Amino acid sequence: MERNAVFAPNYAWGEPTIRELMERLKPVAKVQTIKGVVEWLGVSYHDYKNWRYRQVIPYKLLITKLMSEGLSVDWLFAPGVKLMYPKSTPELAESLSSLTCEQDYRFYWKAMQMVEPTLKKHQLDNSEAHRNELLNVYFLAQEGWIKTEVAMGCVARAMRRVSNPMTPQYSCG
Repeated sequence: MERNAVFAPNYAWGEPTIRELMERLKPVAKVQTIKGVVEWLGVSYHDYKNWRYRQVIPYKLLITKLMSEGLSVDWLFAPGVKLMYPKSTPELAESLSSLTCEQDYRFYWKAMQMVEPTLKKHQLDNSEAHRNELLNVYFLAQEGWIKTEVAMGCVARAMRRVSNPMTPQYSCG
């Protein structure tokens, strides 16, 4: 069982069960079974059975996974509930702004960790135009339509073909 699991608070609209939460996560995890959701969460099915028996919800695990997938915590824990969000104070707005800048920096840094090796691998100049093109592909690929490595490789090969038309043509696969 997860160490940081806590009992669910008693919500006015009813306390969600671990089973209800797992059912709700099936389409997000792109699986048909609770066992598939549990694997997607990175824990064993035994942990899930333990949570069910003890009536525990592993909030830390669920929130961490939702955030890593870019999903709203509200979506899972309060479906269909109109929630009120606190108004921001100038101090809070400033700290949130700096946090957003730091998150943006980390996001771009992670992207560049993939862009530069891709440029090298496909023997492309590390120019601003090439970097921008691959960054665009990286961010679009993050939406899940295509594997990031595949998309970036395709674009890099295309840029190489444009730069040097005598280069042999490769498939994207």
